Amino acid sequence: MKRAGKILIPLVVLLFALYWMPFITVNINEGGAEYRVPFASSLESAGDGRVTFTSLRSAYALKKDAANAMMAYGETACYGKTYYYDEANDISYYGYETESGIPSRLTYLYEDGFVCDGWTDDDEIAWPYGDPADADINIDVQKAIDQEHPWFVIVDGKPQNLYLYNEFSRMFKQGVCCYFRTMIVEGNERSLIDIQLLTPDNGAYFIRTRNADGIKDGDYARVTETEIDGHKWMCAYKKQYAGEEPVKLFCVDE
Repeated sequence: MKRAGKILIPLVVLLFALYWMPFITVNINEGGAEYRVPFASSLESAGDGRVTFTSLRSAYALKKDAANAMMAYGETACYGKTYYYDEANDISYYGYETESGIPSRLTYLYEDGFVCDGWTDDDEIAWPYGDPADADINIDVQKAIDQEHPWFVIVDGKPQNLYLYNEFSRMFKQGVCCYFRTMIVEGNERSLIDIQLLTPDNGAYFIRTRNADGIKDGDYARVTETEIDGHKWMCAYKKQYAGEEPVKLFCVDE
């Protein structure tokens, strides 16, 4: 009896420690993919920006081990956020959540691809285009898209590289200083619109427009997507309050 007790007590202590305390992280291969997870975790689901694991360990232990698991992927900061790139699955984790229960759950939050690809420093203004007065407004559309610092191009109302606009929109929403150029081609007419977020704290925007009439500058308090007559427009507003008349910049319908 005493011998059984000597075995049972350490076993109970070990199980208790494994349940409550942070331990180690391991690689698991489930669902056709490999993940770095807390010890004794199993894949429950993956998709739509979330990878969820279940475990009989506590949510506290999973949370602590998840922090170590993230660091195994390497930390990269861009667009005002911290990401951990999982090269094997080509996704970028940006956080995790835990849920207590039997079993407990751990969810990794991610975005597709290497989000920070091409980014060098959060403090730089992305991307430096130069003065629009010096730009080649008659540049070939594909060349404008493929150049080192690509422009967002809209031809006859249709975005040609919407992914670039989506990156720009994300930076603005996260308050990252950035500079974005759009070229609009309507028949034989062309125009350039440069939007620069100057001060993220109070949302000051500088917009410079170049068209056949020349160059026009303006300062705005807010730049955001607005639905007008069933279409999605990028609009600028002189003031922050509701009801302010929008200045339509360009349509971003897919």
